Amino acid sequence: MTDTSPPVALDDVSRVLDQDPFWAVRAKAIQSYASLEQSLCGLLASLGNIEPEVAGIIFFKISSTDSRNKIIEKLFKRRHHGQYNLFINSLIAQLRPIDLKRNEIVHWNTAQTISGPSPSDWSLSLIPPNFWVRDENSPSVGIQDLVTFAHKCSFYSRLINMLSLVLDPRHQEHVASIRDTWLEIFAQPITYPPPATHPLSPSP
Repeated sequence: MTDTSPPVALDDVSRVLDQDPFWAVRAKAIQSYASLEQSLCGLLASLGNIEPEVAGIIFFKISSTDSRNKIIEKLFKRRHHGQYNLFINSLIAQLRPIDLKRNEIVHWNTAQTISGPSPSDWSLSLIPPNFWVRDENSPSVGIQDLVTFAHKCSFYSRLINMLSLVLDPRHQEHVASIRDTWLEIFAQPITYPPPATHPLSPSP
């Protein structure tokens, strides 16, 4: 059967997709990673017993995320002498794919997909920069992937904040009521998504 539907005007597609929530969600995902970096910078300050502004000068000059993570890992193990190895090992391992996904979200191109004549058939996604070499198996990042990434960064950011707070001797009075709960968490590998019993779980 011959398709008799009118051709889709690309100007119309672009005009509609310029208002798509995808843009705001992508910005939110990037900001969520920036918050995670701030939490890691705070952890560096705590582990190194240095002022936050000094930690920031050091941290944000480290261009390699792998080097940054290894520095934090070594400082952590030096401070705590292997007491929380299961936790920190899992944290460092789980940061790696987050760093890689951040690179995709920041550096990949936005592509329009037109699967029909109606605006409901039009969508946006991120695709690798070399979009000339694509096939049905090529990766992409859609709006739900961005939402998932933002939630994941938020969890790890808050988790690292609690790690810095609870293990810092300067804050023991402030965390006395929750210290035992968190020390139990820090004695185990990280599970993501967290179970419903976790203090940072989105579940009731």
